[in-house]
Amino acid sequence: SDKLEILKLPRVMTSNKSNVMILMRFGRIYALRNRDDQDLNEDDLTIVKRSGNEFTAAPRVGKGWRLPSDQATLVAFMGQYSPRMRVFTVVVWPDSFAEFAGLKSILLDAGFQYDLQPITDVPACMFAKSSVAPQVQ
Repeated sequence: SDKLEILKLPRVMTSNKSNVMILMRFGRIYALRNRDDQDLNEDDLTIVKRSGNEFTAAPRVGKGWRLPSDQATLVAFMGQYSPRMRVFTVVVWPDSFAEFAGLKSILLDAGFQYDLQPITDVPACMFAKSSVAPQVQ
């Protein structure tokens, strides 16, 4: 017998909201910047400065937040931002695609849009100041 599966696909649009970067690797969630939204999160990430505003960030094994045990801490972190003003950009390594579903539901429950950025299995991700508007879902 044939099975019919109905998929709900995200609606993609451009947003003028500023973004909050989150990384997902090793099944964990890492904020790129600390609470004040300025300082890079060097407790959970290895940051290597490049030239100008460019740098790489590599999540540290055993650091970051794990769901569901650290959900309250994650929600508190998200609480400093307004869903009307911010969108969460989530950089996801292949080893954490399965865990993204949990983060996605927390973001949506809190009223946030997200911009999913899957990457290949590289040791670190490069960041630079960008004027590109996030493509939110």
